[in-house]
Amino acid sequence: ACFANSLVRKLSSHWPASMYAHSILRSPSAKPLQKSTFTETKSQNAHYDSNQITTTKMSLSKFTIRKATLSDCNAIAAVEATCFPPAEAAKHEDFQKRLERYADYFLLMFDGDKLISFVDGFVTDIPDLNDKMYEDAGMHNPNGAWQMIFGVNTIPEYRHQGCAEKLLRLFVQNAKAESRRGVVLTCKEKLVHYYAKIGFVDEGISADSTHGNVVWNQMRLTF
Repeated sequence: ACFANSLVRKLSSHWPASMYAHSILRSPSAKPLQKSTFTETKSQNAHYDSNQITTTKMSLSKFTIRKATLSDCNAIAAVEATCFPPAEAAKHEDFQKRLERYADYFLLMFDGDKLISFVDGFVTDIPDLNDKMYEDAGMHNPNGAWQMIFGVNTIPEYRHQGCAEKLLRLFVQNAKAESRRGVVLTCKEKLVHYYAKIGFVDEGISADSTHGNVVWNQMRLTF
């Protein structure tokens, strides 16, 4: 798994609904977030409740969160290229395939028109994350039991403000709302404690992922 040097890596059509100086316009075709999942939905891009994040050092209320569309591909790929070393970063063509298959499984956070953080991953019945999943978007199974997370990314100037944690908690919340068995991700050992505070349990070094020739720890949050 590719998980950022600062952070790691379902949204489906049923859901109530890695970094950078690239501004993008929110597409008018983007699907609105549904009120039942996000705390306040006053427009197409829901303003989220910053009170749910305890690590915030600045107000998150001005930021917006929405799902992705194909038109976001350039910005997402640019963020990814900044977040990860070349051997670990997904390429533009990878994101295009992902967005074609499971755009609803991307959560994007914006400061105005600027993409500042995102989370993505697909759903599967396979319980352990493996490297083929990054390459083959066709493995996505919307009826699967496990929500995978491939990337959690925040651009440098917005790190340590609670942005990624907010997206992670929403991602987990939505997986639970869809009756998944849980959420799985991989990360470098130095980030195990970060995901542990959100509820993920370290399962040790992954036997199925050596993405980018890196040692990854698999972590799981079971509902």
